Amino acid sequence: MNRYLSKEESTALKGVAILWMIFHHCYHETGLFDYLNLNFYPFDMESVLNVGIYAKVCVALFAFVSGYGLYISYMNSAVIEGDSKWIWNRLKKVMTTFCTVAVISYVYFAIKALITGEEFFSKYGKSVSEIVISIAADIFGVSKLLDTRSLNGAWWYISAAIIFMIVAPAFYKLLNQFGSVFVIGVLIVLPRILKLEYFGQTSIYVYLEVFVVGMIACHADWFGRFYRKFYKSSLAKAATAVVLIALFVLSIHNNLLLSRKVFWEYHYIVVPLINIFLCIFVIFKIPGLKKVFAYLGKYSTVMWLVHIFYRNAMNAHVPDNTWFMITPIVLVVVSLVSAIIYDKVRGFLK
Repeated sequence: MNRYLSKEESTALKGVAILWMIFHHCYHETGLFDYLNLNFYPFDMESVLNVGIYAKVCVALFAFVSGYGLYISYMNSAVIEGDSKWIWNRLKKVMTTFCTVAVISYVYFAIKALITGEEFFSKYGKSVSEIVISIAADIFGVSKLLDTRSLNGAWWYISAAIIFMIVAPAFYKLLNQFGSVFVIGVLIVLPRILKLEYFGQTSIYVYLEVFVVGMIACHADWFGRFYRKFYKSSLAKAATAVVLIALFVLSIHNNLLLSRKVFWEYHYIVVPLINIFLCIFVIFKIPGLKKVFAYLGKYSTVMWLVHIFYRNAMNAHVPDNTWFMITPIVLVVVSLVSAIIYDKVRGFLK
């Protein structure tokens, strides 16, 4: 019998991902904080920077969970709905939230610019048509695909999410017809055969690989197999915890040693899988933690969409000698509150 990830587990993984994302957007490059006199106790700036770069794993976690969840959804619903309706229903669910938050954000910053006299619309194009197309592309989540300017740099991932939902039925059928090894093998080998270079950290193709790995994990029952083979006795559970923690620490240590341009599957498939297995078989077993992460995961979409705005506003007001964790903690709180308010208002309007 397959052991699928529960709804709570997959939502909790999104909670882990949003925490990684917020930390990443605080400390993935020195330009974000080198003008601030921060206190990095008990670490040093280089260690925090390394973890900030490592935290890019957040995107792969979201992609994996999407692949896993869409596989189950398609397996359970597509026969009844049909491919076109299934894709439309998934797009509608995700895009409703994204478009609403995007419109609210544009209205807010446009009004703010009018009040303060700042330039706003001109950065989206030289003509009215260019500005309208650029803003419309951003609001409808295709700015990454059309290479137009975005109000929020973190919004690029919605373009990836759109692609994932569209191609999920095709990959479901490929997996069931040709098997896991063939599908992931083609995705990994094809760029090498075509002699394509590293696609970059915001490449949709890079995360398409881990998205498909999420589908494969569901298709091949990875977690059920792992559970049955390595998680039966107390000794096995202890050994599993030790090995996964060691792999996690090693993956952080090796983060800057292995080039992303050469070993991108290591960074965008292996490292996320280490995080995922550690969460499911160790961290989520600690009483209460799974519920905490699942609570964050429930609101992770809106938190992802708004936290950059709060970071940009906060960084201008950080006092000297502030402990480095204050900013991400505050961002988690204010982004979570914003997401809860959005959810309450949406529920009221329904």
